[in-house]
Amino acid sequence: MHHSKGTALIQIGGKERPIYFGFMQSRIFCELRGKEYYEYLDEVNKAFGLKDNPIPDGLTEAERTQHIVRKMDMFIMADLVYSGLAAGCKHPDYRIKQDFTADDVCFWIEGMEPEEMGKVYATLLDANKSPNEPAQAAQEAPQTEAASA
Repeated sequence: MHHSKGTALIQIGGKERPIYFGFMQSRIFCELRGKEYYEYLDEVNKAFGLKDNPIPDGLTEAERTQHIVRKMDMFIMADLVYSGLAAGCKHPDYRIKQDFTADDVCFWIEGMEPEEMGKVYATLLDANKSPNEPAQAAQEAPQTEAASA
């Protein structure tokens, strides 16, 4: 299935759900965290542990993903995933009833498979590519060592 830029289907909460990163998601995220829109990218960098710990050059995709997963701020990450899932429900490609809360997502991400977290990261990257860059299919997200073992 073709996915619009910034969208993917991820396995979370016992079923496949749409996730969307874009303006609607960032609005939901900022409202949830009491942040202004101009603070959004700083929060995303904090979520992925990139603010004070940038990704070293020369890493393979699997090493990059492991570096990110080890440094994630899971509280911010839970809000990113929640806002992405909430926006996914509203996205014109899906328009489905939201059947979860932010609290549900906190529980779900604890047991989330590494490859699904990789899809979240790849989808977020895809959403932030310039229009001249080809969209990356979130289904081709980098795998962690644990996921590929």
